[in-house]
Amino acid sequence: MKVLHVTRTLPQEPLGPMYLSRAVKDAGHDMQALFLPDKQWVKKLQEIDPDLVLFSVTTGMHGYTADVARKVKAILPNTMTVMGGPHPTFVPEYLEVDGIDAICRGEGEEALVELMNKLEAGEDYYETDNFWFKKPDGEIIKNCQRPLENDINKLGFPDRSLIYDAGAIYRQSERKVFVSQRGCPMNCSFCFHH
Repeated sequence: MKVLHVTRTLPQEPLGPMYLSRAVKDAGHDMQALFLPDKQWVKKLQEIDPDLVLFSVTTGMHGYTADVARKVKAILPNTMTVMGGPHPTFVPEYLEVDGIDAICRGEGEEALVELMNKLEAGEDYYETDNFWFKKPDGEIIKNCQRPLENDINKLGFPDRSLIYDAGAIYRQSERKVFVSQRGCPMNCSFCFHH
């Protein structure tokens, strides 16, 4: 199966998609990235012709991301659009927005591979933990969240080729940022992590 991760160009290398790519590729699937803005993004989307388009969504960018997902669905109506990251995890009702087929709550590596394996095998995928799905008739399927991964070493090294192949800004940068934590170490009183 082919997966495309679409995200904005950020000032640092996006670690989450690199971990997802490691899991997806280790399971025998293909994953590519596309950074916006990109004047050729529609052409690239059509050339890649992915089975799934993934988005990592933060609150504040959720409206923009939903707009992009609607455009993806207009161009490739049979492609599944999946939202992951902080916003869908803590506001799962985001799934009700047009253009979004599924959300992944919590960690996505194991869940995404399970979903892709089921889709590839033609199996029923609606009972995949960590996912909420919107059926064609609008019914929402809400699955449980699996436990967090306690051993980060099981995930392998993030797949940096995902972003280096897609973004010259990352590949050619003289400065590389290596993040070694998972989640947020801060203790902000306004945040769910407090």
